[in-house]
Amino acid sequence: IDSGAVTALAARRRDDPLHTFTGAFTDAPYYDERDGAFAVADSVGARRHDVVITPDHYRDHIADVMWHLDEPTLGTGALPQYVVSRLVSEHVKVVLTGHGGDELFAGYQVNRAALVRDSLARSPLRALGLLARTRPDELTRVLYFLLFPLMVPEVGYGIFIMTPRRRWPRLAGPMLAETARRHDPLDAVRALVDGKGYGPAQTLFVLYLRTYLRTLFVQEDKVGMAHSIEARMPLCENDLLDLALALPLTTKLDGGRLKAIPRAAMADLLPDLLYRLPKRGFPTPFARWYRETALKDMMADLLLSPRARRRGLFAPDHVARLFDRCVSSRSDTLWDYARANTLHALGMVELWFRLFVDGDGPRGRVGRPDGALAIPSGGDLG
Repeated sequence: IDSGAVTALAARRRDDPLHTFTGAFTDAPYYDERDGAFAVADSVGARRHDVVITPDHYRDHIADVMWHLDEPTLGTGALPQYVVSRLVSEHVKVVLTGHGGDELFAGYQVNRAALVRDSLARSPLRALGLLARTRPDELTRVLYFLLFPLMVPEVGYGIFIMTPRRRWPRLAGPMLAETARRHDPLDAVRALVDGKGYGPAQTLFVLYLRTYLRTLFVQEDKVGMAHSIEARMPLCENDLLDLALALPLTTKLDGGRLKAIPRAAMADLLPDLLYRLPKRGFPTPFARWYRETALKDMMADLLLSPRARRRGLFAPDHVARLFDRCVSSRSDTLWDYARANTLHALGMVELWFRLFVDGDGPRGRVGRPDGALAIPSGGDLG
């Protein structure tokens, strides 16, 4: 809906065709979003471009991605964005994205969970109706934010918690355990929202704008600039932000529909197909890749090699059990996806250390044996 809206409205302001760019995975139908993307492109007469993202891209470019990100950010979307940005650079210098639509206009299942929780106190029947209208493929995520706070209090803020505090002693190695005793990452969340008088909907709005969306911006900018392209986010224009700030969650989720306002506003301009597709959020099939391709050996090296064990970041026995469950699983559920994301996150921390602390550099381009950075002669650091 978001990138489709940007495409449809941009096309109305141009006489020559737009170029559209799509990344896809062919590992299973759920991971391939080209049907919706192509429908939008064809509806506006765009010149469409697409790239199939494979395990080879991960193997060949994940070090480049981490090098350009410059910090151990753990989101799974960086690699697909990097590959699509490379495709973009072959055709244009500036690209428009749909970033911000979910954060501003309630596009995540946590927003629906907040509305259900609020309705329970005032109208239990309405709350049950909201749950009944939730698509089966989305219900698990709604229930996560409704039920998990009873067991994992951190989830009550409305953020997916990959490693709850109670799991830290099992996960942390000696190097990380000492830091964990002195630092709670959730302190940053508390500083943003606690004691500010926000209601549940306002808390979500602030958190997703100040944490999640900010991370997406930085990631988009860095992987784009890795290929010398600029990304712009029209949905984050100030007037749209002001509108989103002024609207209650009940309006944004009118009829229990995620992003009810953009959906209604664009109904005459977007293909009907988009309104029948599930919300996917550019998922990456890491669980399949880690157990069915050569990436299994690559991840085993990042997570379980003597080099990784000596670093002392993570408890090797616990990581080994996670890895064994991943590679032995024969399903592709949300739990498999979450486990693979955890392994990806741990692997990216180790990769960051190898690049920036050990001085490896991506494919040996950047680091010297002493770990110093090699700046090309005459290079402009600006």
